[in-house]
Amino acid sequence: MPAPGALFFHGGTIGIWIDASVEQIRYRLVDCRRNSGPTLLRRLERVTQFAAAVDEDVRIDNNGTIKQAGEPLLAFLSRPARK
Repeated sequence: MPAPGALFFHGGTIGIWIDASVEQIRYRLVDCRRNSGPTLLRRLERVTQFAAAVDEDVRIDNNGTIKQAGEPLLAFLSRPARK
């Protein structure tokens, strides 16, 4: 599977992957009534396939609080720029 669009087409692009467990994604999709049945199962399958193929600079765990998710992003943004 190729890298996500921007990472594939633009060299030097910084990848930020926002990740959540399949259970958390399922809960959120069902809760907001966006997907159900076979559509939900296909979407969850795509999540796991896509997550395995991503080569990111920053991975944000979106299973917890906003503060917990933001800490790695703030740490990354605070690093000296790469050359």
